[in-house]
Amino acid sequence: MSSTSVASGRIDHEDISVRLTASLPFVHPHLEVEKNPSKGRLVRVKRPIKDGEVVLIDTPYALVPAMIVDEPPFSLCSRQQCNRRIPVGAATVSCPEKCLEEVVWCSNQCQSQDKARHGLECSWLKHISPEIRQSQGDATFGLLWMIARILINKTNENTSSTANEITDDKISTSHFHRKGWAAVWNLDGGPDHFPAALINQWGSLVNNYLVHELLGVKHNPGDILRLICKVETNSFGLYPGITGRYPVVSHVSRGDYYGGGIYPTAAMFNHACCPNITHEVDANGRRMFKAGRDIEAGEECCITYFDLFEYPDVTSRKEAIKNSWSFFCSCERCNEEGSTEFPDFLQDLEF
Repeated sequence: MSSTSVASGRIDHEDISVRLTASLPFVHPHLEVEKNPSKGRLVRVKRPIKDGEVVLIDTPYALVPAMIVDEPPFSLCSRQQCNRRIPVGAATVSCPEKCLEEVVWCSNQCQSQDKARHGLECSWLKHISPEIRQSQGDATFGLLWMIARILINKTNENTSSTANEITDDKISTSHFHRKGWAAVWNLDGGPDHFPAALINQWGSLVNNYLVHELLGVKHNPGDILRLICKVETNSFGLYPGITGRYPVVSHVSRGDYYGGGIYPTAAMFNHACCPNITHEVDANGRRMFKAGRDIEAGEECCITYFDLFEYPDVTSRKEAIKNSWSFFCSCERCNEEGSTEFPDFLQDLEF
């Protein structure tokens, strides 16, 4: 990737696919993080950005594949530096210990290079995951596997950062300058954002399946619980298509889910049902964000957290946001469309 293309904020799509690994994450020079009294942190444009410009490219700190029982369209190479999506039916390399059917690599080379990292999760996956999946379900197992992989990557990163060093309010808007674990821990989300019953449930999961079972990984139960809250608040799903085309093209879906991940730099974007930013995942798990229209100086950059194709009306969108992310959407589109609907207590009355 040429220095000219990075400085201007314009990145050729071919360069993205072939040459960008060393310089990621990429953040457009016109973006800045600021704090808002009602919305918390948000991303705003300092100077205009043109329709189609790449505004951010992020790599995942950790990914987990979808469960095979759900028949996803792709599996994922387990080596973090690769993350290649592998079409169903393509040749893969499995774990010699047969720890989990979903653990595969795209080549013998990737398996060999991933041996040390996978060694920290292999026994846990082989001996603990069956109990989790049977008693708690695949969704809960997927969450705990994500947490395990994050903790393993933190251990391998050999960071000396602590919670106190990276949650100071005075530096909260410097998020784009953070990398790795420091960026993950600086994400929003904590026990006060979720119902007490759910926090208690997660606490039990931590004590039963992670604290004493994930061998060779340093961790603190309280910090793991906070990490779960951050992941539940900020994780992204992996889909083959584009998320956030607006206006909505009624016949275009983003496709079927094939995994989930934590993208710490990209997690600063807030949600809107009329987003001005689209996002998609490339063949190696890198998430690319582009301007969906011309964006003027001073505008907030927003993405959509779900497929707008699946939620065409304001009622379904508000319900999805409330159930999955525990907030009430008051974006411009919802406010405009909501003003034309009857209040809930009048919905069932005949006029």
